[in-house]
Amino acid sequence: MKKKLAIILGAILVILCLMGSASALDLNDIGSMLGLGEGSGSNDDSNFIVGFDAEFPPYGFKNDTTGEYVGFDLDLAQEVCDRNNWTLVKQPINWDAKDTELDSGSIDCIWNGFTINGREDDYTWSEPYIDNKQVVIVKSDSNINDLDDLAGKKVEVQADSSALAALEEDQKDLADTFEILTQVADYNTAFMDLESGACDAVAMDIGVAQYKVSSASNPSDYKILDAEISSEQYGIGFKKGNTELRDQVQATLNEMKEDGISASIDDRGLVIKFDKDAIKFAPASAEINPSSYAVLNKVAQIIKEKFSIHYIEVEGHSDSDKMPPNGKYPSNWELSSARASSVVRFLIKNHKNIILEESLILYLLIFYHRILHYLLYFFL
Repeated sequence: MKKKLAIILGAILVILCLMGSASALDLNDIGSMLGLGEGSGSNDDSNFIVGFDAEFPPYGFKNDTTGEYVGFDLDLAQEVCDRNNWTLVKQPINWDAKDTELDSGSIDCIWNGFTINGREDDYTWSEPYIDNKQVVIVKSDSNINDLDDLAGKKVEVQADSSALAALEEDQKDLADTFEILTQVADYNTAFMDLESGACDAVAMDIGVAQYKVSSASNPSDYKILDAEISSEQYGIGFKKGNTELRDQVQATLNEMKEDGISASIDDRGLVIKFDKDAIKFAPASAEINPSSYAVLNKVAQIIKEKFSIHYIEVEGHSDSDKMPPNGKYPSNWELSSARASSVVRFLIKNHKNIILEESLILYLLIFYHRILHYLLYFFL
């Protein structure tokens, strides 16, 4: 599985899909890039203590190089704190003891790829912010190609995880076919067991699975089965009844979304969304407005500092643009593709040490493949 960057450009939003093994994306960099991030929260200088599993990448984990705790959820929490003038305290916890930590007041919330489904009445929840699913990782050279092939195999899963819950409940019939289902303390241990051959498969969240595969020394040695075990939603869990803190955090997340910063994870990786003014073009043209050069240069700089990118994918969306008669581009679809290509060319031309030239070849193959389908549909 190659690490990749997808940039979706358009009149509505810009999306960066980033997967990296060096460190997590800092949303403060993104906010500064767009001139955003001035919050309206209270100035009480209080601490906001986030409980998280320190071995659950990309949501929360320790950077091997810096020794700092980083991750997708921790970056979101930092942005929430900045907007409320709070100090973020990153508190690693034993996942089995998370309820004790929360009930005792040692932490203010659990924010770390925390599944809502099945726990709806146990916590005071934020709104869901990620749609997640549970999948299985196996060795590429194994004879395991679907869930049925797990019969008679050794499968590992993290204790008290959503994957375990699925295998003990809705997918119990599947788990009963395993030689053994072993619970481990964390997914780092499970992945090392898979690597050594101590187990045949690991069931885990797709975001963690993608990270583990993409950051392995030989990603091609592993594969993620297509069939999912279960699907779910992630949220932030507060102590039951603590609606005041929940409401303040949720209001800040809503504010971030409204002013152009929001985040999610899908099959492509980490998705950061920007508002419509991030990148501008001349009307009905693929020419990038010079005022947007600084934004693209900043994007490239963040990639260089934070990620290892093998190639990029670019899509364009210009559905709302009015197309002049007899213009260079007869349709919004062609204008969108041309604008996407312009962005790729800009990044390759100005940042050859960051963006591979093969990126453009990949994009052009996709582009002409679409044209072929368009012509066949139109003329046949």
